[in-house]
Amino acid sequence: MHSTYGTWKGLDIYEPLKQIADELLQLGGIDIQQREHGSAYVDVPRRPKTMPTMAEEMAFLSAKNAANEK
Repeated sequence: MHSTYGTWKGLDIYEPLKQIADELLQLGGIDIQQREHGSAYVDVPRRPKTMPTMAEEMAFLSAKNAANEK
């Protein structure tokens, strides 16, 4: 992409990156479904693969509380 910067015809240059991002999200259990008029629906099912562990949840809440105390 860098070597062809300035000669791009449009945003289609980003299509391979979009595909990679979509595949990575799907590996994590997240599915993005295209809808009419360019909108999308993001499905994040509640499964162990997509839910934080108790340790992750505690770390998040601790960091959030610490940020709010400043």
